[in-house]
Amino acid sequence: MSGSERRRVHVIRPVLATQLTQPEAGETLGLTTRHIRRLRDRLQAEGDDGLAHPGRGQPSNRGKPVAFRRQVLAL
Repeated sequence: MSGSERRRVHVIRPVLATQLTQPEAGETLGLTTRHIRRLRDRLQAEGDDGLAHPGRGQPSNRGKPVAFRRQVLAL
């Protein structure tokens, strides 16, 4: 988990515990209250890992097949 994702977790947890309001959390993170609600719901449903970027660990959509890269390097 990256530093910015960890920071989100530390700001959203008090929102869940009603120690911090959604607008205050949004101002802290530079996000809208709507996005704070989405993050809050994801944190409740999936835990800390729910706030990590969903594409992490996935191969790139723009990546070329390994055989093609070998062929290019051989040239």
